[in-house]
Amino acid sequence: MRKLLAMSAAALLCVAGTASAAPLVLPTGQPIVLDFSNVEQLNVNDALNTCIATPGTTSTGGVYGCSDNWGFIRVNTINISKVADPNTDIDDGGITNLYNTTANGSTEIFGLFYGINVTSCSGTGATTCTATGGFLDLYWHETGIAGVDVIGDLDPTAASVDAVDSGTFLARLFFDNGIISGDANTTITSNVDLTTTFGQGAANGFLAVDTTAGGLWATALNGDWFFIDGPDAGTVRGDSPDETRDVKFRNTFNRVTEPSDTSFNWNALGIVGLTSTDPAETFTAAAVPEPATLTLLGLGLAGAAARRRRRTA
Repeated sequence: MRKLLAMSAAALLCVAGTASAAPLVLPTGQPIVLDFSNVEQLNVNDALNTCIATPGTTSTGGVYGCSDNWGFIRVNTINISKVADPNTDIDDGGITNLYNTTANGSTEIFGLFYGINVTSCSGTGATTCTATGGFLDLYWHETGIAGVDVIGDLDPTAASVDAVDSGTFLARLFFDNGIISGDANTTITSNVDLTTTFGQGAANGFLAVDTTAGGLWATALNGDWFFIDGPDAGTVRGDSPDETRDVKFRNTFNRVTEPSDTSFNWNALGIVGLTSTDPAETFTAAAVPEPATLTLLGLGLAGAAARRRRRTA
């Protein structure tokens, strides 16, 4: 019997080794860093009140609508890291690798961001472009996307959008305020004026989980770990219930300067292409006990109390 059981276990392991990879389950209560690359379109002609009609129709939320900024991301690695500054920052360096596009064969994690409205590109100081609104949808593809070797292979077409959002839905996040203290509207800032500047720049912001959209990662990503200073009267970060965020991102981007690149650069329409890399950080939510676990815990506490009462008697 033992030999038969051992053979059955070995057979199950063999089957598991050849089966398709199920979506990654994020660990609970851990500082996580997601490194990604992306391609995107930016409308620099906002003065004419125009926008980019984001293609694709098969999203969980329906048609994506019109955006000043939209694009694709691909997650390259996911690492458990360490806290650099409590409720503020997580180290970029990974301690334990959870996911690697190259090592994981054909499985890939893609994202689609849309609905971002560029509000100003004439700010002062370090912030020379700001934006409001925006969403990011994440998808797991067990067999990747056919023909896509690098994120730049995805063109700004409905076919590419529908290929990305055909995967297993992981989570929807919305770009939230907090990157500028006391500002209730701004969700993204950049340190260069994208309407005039070619070359490199940086963009920063926060995201929060849209819990109404569901998704396999929604609960884990809803950690409320980052503290921000919102528009309330106080100046202490995290001193109000709405001053927590789930994800923080810092992107280094480059403007596509080749006029011949008509895929993401539509110069005649005032639309430029950008590529970027760099991390997003999150501290996953702590595990929530299952109802059965809570029942067992309650029974255990009741038994301990009864034993104490017997000893006292």
